[in-house]
Amino acid sequence: MDIKIKNGVLSSPEFAPAFQKIVVGVQMTARQCLEVSTILEEVHKQARIVDRTRQMIIEKYSSKNEAGKVITNEKGDAQFSSNEDKNSCIGELNQLMDEDFTLQISKKIEIPEDFKMIPQEFMLLSDLLDLVDDKK
Repeated sequence: MDIKIKNGVLSSPEFAPAFQKIVVGVQMTARQCLEVSTILEEVHKQARIVDRTRQMIIEKYSSKNEAGKVITNEKGDAQFSSNEDKNSCIGELNQLMDEDFTLQISKKIEIPEDFKMIPQEFMLLSDLLDLVDDKK
């Protein structure tokens, strides 16, 4: 089964903690644990690729100092020599974050219906999850 996740979702600061909540909060079969560990490895690998690509895009368009380092403001945001460079950078970053990453899994992660999550966590992970009635 192929699950598509946008790079922007995968790279969001909320994704990893939401996934971690399931990893530590749900008892699973050994097979499901193996599947989840494989998913985690793939997600971490893709997140690193996206982060490196994001950095390369920023370096490509941003202003540099004499040492060739990206010039940033007091907040740490990259500075650009023109609006054209800034808009090109934003466009490429948006394109990167809108790309799909495909995870291949044998089946969705089963979590009990009464597992406590906030809606945002569920929305981030809904394509990976299957609710089950554990009272049966």
